[in-house]
Amino acid sequence: MIPPLLAALSDESSTLASEGECVAAVIEIIGSLIQPPGNPDAGGSNAAVLLGGDSKSLLSLLDLLERGDTYTCFETLGMLAALHRTAPAVMEATILEAPAGMGRLMSVLSDKREEVRNQGVLLWTELSSRNIDRLWLVGHHIR
Repeated sequence: MIPPLLAALSDESSTLASEGECVAAVIEIIGSLIQPPGNPDAGGSNAAVLLGGDSKSLLSLLDLLERGDTYTCFETLGMLAALHRTAPAVMEATILEAPAGMGRLMSVLSDKREEVRNQGVLLWTELSSRNIDRLWLVGHHIR
């Protein structure tokens, strides 16, 4: 269910992708599928579907970070953090394997919007909590 929703958001010619309220609704649906409200453990299988197989779905999420609007970027970073909490090893491997995956996430730390940048710092804190090299990289990028 999640990959078709991401595909609709990623398709620039889609009517859905151009309507701000529709984008917000779809992002909220995907977020609640990844980490259902009131039952955070129930989203594990959805996270596995999203991250499993290839990195196409994760790349779709990373593409949403480049859309420009604050809400989409903020919520996408929240989804990435929820994915990491649900399946940390798979999430980290997928980001490392994705073309420019880490670079695209690092660029969020330079965002001019405080909300987006703070959400990016929270995501990077989670991503680097088990890896001292990534923590060092993020620390030097923030300076």
